[in-house]
Amino acid sequence: MTSTGRCKAPIRWPAATAAGRSFDATFGRLAGVLKGGAKLRVEHLFVDGDVTIVELESTSSTNEGAAFANRYCWVCRFEGDTIVEVRAYLDSMMVAYTILRNEQR
Repeated sequence: MTSTGRCKAPIRWPAATAAGRSFDATFGRLAGVLKGGAKLRVEHLFVDGDVTIVELESTSSTNEGAAFANRYCWVCRFEGDTIVEVRAYLDSMMVAYTILRNEQR
């Protein structure tokens, strides 16, 4: 997966890993229930060597028009420009509820 935002260079996620497949599957499902897909804004970014911590805020709306105001914190370890390890913190119940409610329509 390649993610772009306000960064100048795309970040690659190794889709061959279980974490990469899970990430792709979750954001793939969100793409179908959020108008224009998942839109994330970087709030804070901290980089130290090969570790990056990023706080993000969703600026998306559901297909029903409700705000999808989720917040994320990702702790990523890179090898070059590829994420090789990530710990993601978010409101997973909001994600599940949004997918289930909007996929039923």
